[in-house]
Amino acid sequence: MEHFECPTCGPHVSADEDGCCSTCGQDTIVTGCECLTVRTSVLTMPTPRDRDETPLLGISVLAVVEHWHTKGKRFAVLKAVNESDCNYRTADDNSELSHDWAVIAWDYLPDLKAK
Repeated sequence: MEHFECPTCGPHVSADEDGCCSTCGQDTIVTGCECLTVRTSVLTMPTPRDRDETPLLGISVLAVVEHWHTKGKRFAVLKAVNESDCNYRTADDNSELSHDWAVIAWDYLPDLKAK
């Protein structure tokens, strides 16, 4: 499936037959989301979680984060940390997750090593 970026919903959205965002219906989709396409049989939508429920420290999770003001949602690969100023860091460059974003869903990433 080809993904696009929507100014309202962010990256990783699909388009309907009219070329509009399949999530919000906006017709100004930017072509060519630069994401890694993953088979849906391997990953599913993360499980919604309570704010107090956090993953094990240092273990990468696929998360859905929601912006406090726009309510836009995005996928992120994060790891939980126990620091005074943040609860999550990005798995790729270890930067802090901004307090503008709340983790609303997460699941541990599957072990994709060859068997």
